[in-house]
Amino acid sequence: MSDLERRRLSIFSRVKDQSISVVKAAELLDLSERQARRLWKRYRLQSDAGLIHGLRGRAGNAGHAQLKEQVLAAYRARYREFSAPHALEFLAQEKLRVSRTTCWRWLKAAGLIANPRKVKQHRQRREPKAALGEMIQMDGSTHAWFGPDHPPAVLFVMIDDATSQTFVRLYATEDTATALDLFGGYARRFGLPLSLYVDRDSIYRVNDAEALQKAAEAGLPRPLTQFGRAMKQLGVRMIFARTPQAKDHAPCCTSLV
Repeated sequence: MSDLERRRLSIFSRVKDQSISVVKAAELLDLSERQARRLWKRYRLQSDAGLIHGLRGRAGNAGHAQLKEQVLAAYRARYREFSAPHALEFLAQEKLRVSRTTCWRWLKAAGLIANPRKVKQHRQRREPKAALGEMIQMDGSTHAWFGPDHPPAVLFVMIDDATSQTFVRLYATEDTATALDLFGGYARRFGLPLSLYVDRDSIYRVNDAEALQKAAEAGLPRPLTQFGRAMKQLGVRMIFARTPQAKDHAPCCTSLV
């Protein structure tokens, strides 16, 4: 029995005599309360043996040098395209039995498997706005709405962020004129919104590099499109999507208002 195990035996003997609590034993042994309760349970069930390390007298995986080399050799020769769990099934058939964790650790240390692919953290969903008209999402989708025998049309939609109320019109093209027409129809029916959420299409935002450079050199603000100037005059704030949106998909709304 090691010094640590003797100390644990002494402390848990006091717990058994009810002279100290398990919480106090955890503090004296520098353990978490959960670890202390686990050891206390083992002590109650197995007495002194419950405090002796379960691997005492057994060789650890680190000492299995021959087994390790056999596993690595077999993996290199026959299971190079397998994941560690899949390879374990075939290694066991060859009488090469090793735990999943140990096998993965050996393969990783030998450079035979890569680190697991890091999954991108999903972008947290934004809370919708609280009031009608606080922000309107505006977008157009070009699609063969009337079938393959007819030319594509643009489904131009405005969706209220708070209520999902929609205002939709169909146009032959998506350009400044149709964007202004759609916005005008919405404003006459529902009033002016506080803000408008749009993509970075040239209808809404100047993207010409030369024009932007000239404005910057002259110390002027970013130039506005015709649509942007109209929104500024009306006092409607323009909010641009972080990345350009694809134009070859249908928006979520398909009903006409």
